[in-house]
Amino acid sequence: LSRIKPVDVAWLRPHPLQRDVVIATFAPAGHPFTVLVNHWKSRYGKKAVSDAIREREARAVRAELDRRLRRDPAAAILVVGDFNDNVDSQIPRETAGFALDEAVARRDGRLLFNLSATLPEAARGTYFYSQNKRWNSFDMINITRGLLTNAVPASPWQVRPATFTIHAPAGLRMGEHGAPYPFRRVGTKQGERIYSGYSDHFPVHVTLEARP
Repeated sequence: LSRIKPVDVAWLRPHPLQRDVVIATFAPAGHPFTVLVNHWKSRYGKKAVSDAIREREARAVRAELDRRLRRDPAAAILVVGDFNDNVDSQIPRETAGFALDEAVARRDGRLLFNLSATLPEAARGTYFYSQNKRWNSFDMINITRGLLTNAVPASPWQVRPATFTIHAPAGLRMGEHGAPYPFRRVGTKQGERIYSGYSDHFPVHVTLEARP
């Protein structure tokens, strides 16, 4: 996707002190789809404060989705990124409307389907919190109904079935738990700084294709 020039780019600012949401629309072969790229507030600090900021971000994304879906109920939209909340947490599910049940999303039309639900619960981890040795499912791809297989109404695009994956090969893992190998500086006795690793989150991936 990074090789395709977007036809439109906008920025959504839910909170002045947090990262903006990038809204990029692409139109290969003249058929548009839109990607909302998110990096919501971390869980660092007081829980009530961080939850409130993520809820504010979720409401802003939800309002943007509602606006676009009112205009085009078949719109092809992917809401992706690091949401710093697990897939079954209240803010992604209830405030943003990222459903874990495809049938519910298919019937509702307003809800998005969280593709993490296509994986077993034990296989959804993208971030490992070392303090409590717990995997978290913070990184997600959520899609509008128009991108589902046999969607009604349907967009010109669909998510190819069974292509949502967490990219976590051995080279990106470390330690006994196979946690993501973070990108960091390592000091040496000679005072050098050696950069190593990749990211403290695993990337997620899905394939989009023209509808048959």
